[in-house]
Amino acid sequence: MATTNVTIRMDEDLKRQADELFAEMGMSFTTAVNVFTRQAIRERRIPFDIFVGSPSASVDRDAVEAALSFSSDYLGDFKRMAK
Repeated sequence: MATTNVTIRMDEDLKRQADELFAEMGMSFTTAVNVFTRQAIRERRIPFDIFVGSPSASVDRDAVEAALSFSSDYLGDFKRMAK
């Protein structure tokens, strides 16, 4: 497989921290970028959530929406079972 070079700009301290983390995982920065890219392509999305503001508020909102959706979908069944 042919390879190509990719150049990115990054804060020096951020790069150092990333290098240390990936080394602990037994991989290079390049390998980590390739892992990220392959997963993004496989999932056809950024493989992690990106939040504006507090992630917990978003998670709470999602949980409430899921619970409301579930309860409205099965409310009739619950009422019939209660009789």
